[in-house]
Amino acid sequence: MADAPSDLQTRELELRIEKLQCEIDQMKRPRENSGRLKQWLPVITGLVPVLALLFAVTQFTAAQVAARKQLVRNSVADSIASERAFMRSVLDRQLSTYVEASTAAATLASSKSSTERDKAIDAFWRLYWGPLVMMESPEVSDAMKDIGECLETSGACMESELKKRSLALASALQTDYFSSWKLSPDRYAQRSINYAKTRSAGR
Repeated sequence: MADAPSDLQTRELELRIEKLQCEIDQMKRPRENSGRLKQWLPVITGLVPVLALLFAVTQFTAAQVAARKQLVRNSVADSIASERAFMRSVLDRQLSTYVEASTAAATLASSKSSTERDKAIDAFWRLYWGPLVMMESPEVSDAMKDIGECLETSGACMESELKKRSLALASALQTDYFSSWKLSPDRYAQRSINYAKTRSAGR
C-alpha cells in the first residue's frame, strides 16, 4: 500500500495548481482585451472623422475670426489715413492763415509806416471776419478780439499794450496749431465757434 502524501507534498501540489491557474488567466486576458477592442473598434472608427471634422471647424472658425479682426484693423487704419490726408491740407491752410494773422498784428504793433499799417489793418479785418473763423479756436478768437478792440477806437490802446496783445495772439495761434494735429475732422470742427448757431439762437 502506497504511502499517503505528506503535507509538504500537498502544499507543493496546491502551489503548482495555483501557478497553472494564473498562467491560464494570463492567457485568457489578451483574448478578453482583444474582444473588448473589437467591440469598441466601430465606435472609435466612427469618432475619428467626427473629431477631425470638429477640429477642422474649430480651425476654420478661428481663421474667420482672425480675418474679420484684420479687416476691422485695416478699415480703421484706412480711415485714420484718410482723415490725416484730409487734415493735412486743412492744417497747411491753417498755418498760412495763422502766420498771416500774426504778421498783420505784428505790423500794427511795430510799424511806423502809415501805409504798412493801413495794409495790416485791412488784412487783419479780412481775416477777422472770414478765413480765420473757419479754423480758429475760442482762444484765438479772444486774442483777435483783443486786438480788434484796440483798432476800433483810435487811441484805445497804447503801443506797449498793442505789442502785448500781438504777442498773446502769436502764442494762441501757435498753441492752437500744434494742438490741431491731434484732432479728427469732427473734433476740429467742434472746437471752433459756430457763429451760424450763435446767430440762430439770438433770433
